[in-house]
Amino acid sequence: MLRAAARTFRPDFVYERHALHCRAGLDVARELGVPLLLEVNSPMVAEMRQLGLLRLPRRAAATEREVLGGADAVLPVTAVLGELLVAAGARGATGCT
Repeated sequence: MLRAAARTFRPDFVYERHALHCRAGLDVARELGVPLLLEVNSPMVAEMRQLGLLRLPRRAAATEREVLGGADAVLPVTAVLGELLVAAGARGATGCT
């Protein structure tokens, strides 16, 4: 759906909220040659692991690393989360204070 919408809309960037196992925003942003702005509200793999709800843990961790590392801007909701995300592979994260 994102690809189809992007073909007609031609966005200047893709804005996505980070979700477990999701890399659609990264893939489409790269296909379009536009930046990916990634909103992150929690470190999803760590959170799901702690809750005992993580499925396909190696795939989830790899996808999270790829998306965090591939996003042009990572937008965490707190500075503390931003530090965790940089440690997890984000190129840089600007958090709220």
